[in-house]
Amino acid sequence: MSTSASTPASTRKFPPVKRAPGRYHHGDLRRALLDAALDLVERLGPGGLTLREAARLVGVSHAAVYRHFADKTELLRAVAVEGMLGMRDAMQASLAGIDDPVDAFQAFGVAYVMYAVEHPAHFRVMYSAEVDCNEGPLAEAKEEKMGMLIAGVEACQKAGVFAPGTPERFAVVAWSLVHGLATLMVDGVLQRTKLPASDPRAVAEMVTGSVLGLFRQRQRGSADL
Repeated sequence: MSTSASTPASTRKFPPVKRAPGRYHHGDLRRALLDAALDLVERLGPGGLTLREAARLVGVSHAAVYRHFADKTELLRAVAVEGMLGMRDAMQASLAGIDDPVDAFQAFGVAYVMYAVEHPAHFRVMYSAEVDCNEGPLAEAKEEKMGMLIAGVEACQKAGVFAPGTPERFAVVAWSLVHGLATLMVDGVLQRTKLPASDPRAVAEMVTGSVLGLFRQRQRGSADL
């Protein structure tokens, strides 16, 4: 199984901007508020975001924010939708040019981890308790990602690599492991241990390779996962 070139983790940074209020007239206020929200979440977490502080960073009045977002929850939800769709697109793009279902399954998992590492603020908001991801565009994007994962399991089962069984159960195991790894990396927990964590892509490939090994081992047994 091929190993991709190393890609260092990047942390999205936004300058402490004082954007000209006039940018709103060019249709940029919503984007500027999203960027300010990402900046605040990255520094303070989802709980540290306030509409007033987002407005201050952008350089507009507090009242101007309400033209685009009714409250903090709506702004966080917009960030979450953007992140969920971005992760979905990254996972889809990771499959380009890959024909082998096992390589595709691993690439899918690596893309999940790398998107989280490279977009930590998005990732934190996407799975924040302050955002309901079970309705609307956020739920649709989440279900689409899970559908892609299940399809990947089914392709590996059809190829005879994974054991027969309920594909959703394989998908939950795989998602739990890559999501747990992504969370450890985004929160900096893994980096504070003696474990090798300097290259997030290499670690992601190691973990997803272990998942593949687990699923292959199940093929030699008779029990369903």
